[in-house]
Amino acid sequence: MKNIYKTTRGQLISIWIFGLIGFGVALENSDYSGFATFLSVLIPAILVFYTIGWRSFNKITGQEFKISRFLPSRKKVILIIVFPIFISFIISIVSYFINTREDNLKKEQLEQEYNQTILVVDSLRERFTSCMATVNEQKYKEALRSCNLLKNKVRADYDFCIEYTSVSPRASCLYTFDYEIIDCSQKTLDGRARLDSLNSIPESCDNMFMELVNANKTIKEYSELNKINN
Repeated sequence: MKNIYKTTRGQLISIWIFGLIGFGVALENSDYSGFATFLSVLIPAILVFYTIGWRSFNKITGQEFKISRFLPSRKKVILIIVFPIFISFIISIVSYFINTREDNLKKEQLEQEYNQTILVVDSLRERFTSCMATVNEQKYKEALRSCNLLKNKVRADYDFCIEYTSVSPRASCLYTFDYEIIDCSQKTLDGRARLDSLNSIPESCDNMFMELVNANKTIKEYSELNKINN
């Protein structure tokens, strides 16, 4: 039975290393497996039991086991702890300055783009509006026709309701067929036509539209950046 304890210190360390790995795996899966739960209890018990027997056997043979032999010196421990912290600190400082430099470059580039954009954005809007004038006019005519047709239909339904309804419930006709709330004003239809026109941009206006979108994006980003800095 004592033959199982005739192992070197290196073998004992290997047993502990692989035992602890097995213990970690078993412990991780203990919530899903009863056998893994059993191993998470059994492995530490075997390691402790075997180590006690190994220590007792090697006392007799003059090879007493001392854990201190396998631990690094105090200076090495301090070096192992301090060195990674120092390296992390240096890396953090370098990363900070790199990120700061990149942010400053982006800010300068955005400011240049903003200064260039703000000079041409009004002219770009005018040219795009002029390019879309024909489409807007067509969409406005379509919106006006549809609105008038709807309003006339509701008005006819209202007149029919009034004509064939007794005196007392006539007020309900206006609630059911309220043609007055249908807004066919030029302002309302013009805004609706402009929105509809964006879905029918001709190829001749497409480049100007993309330039205008990018210009508005640059102005928005610069404005938001100034709000953050202020």
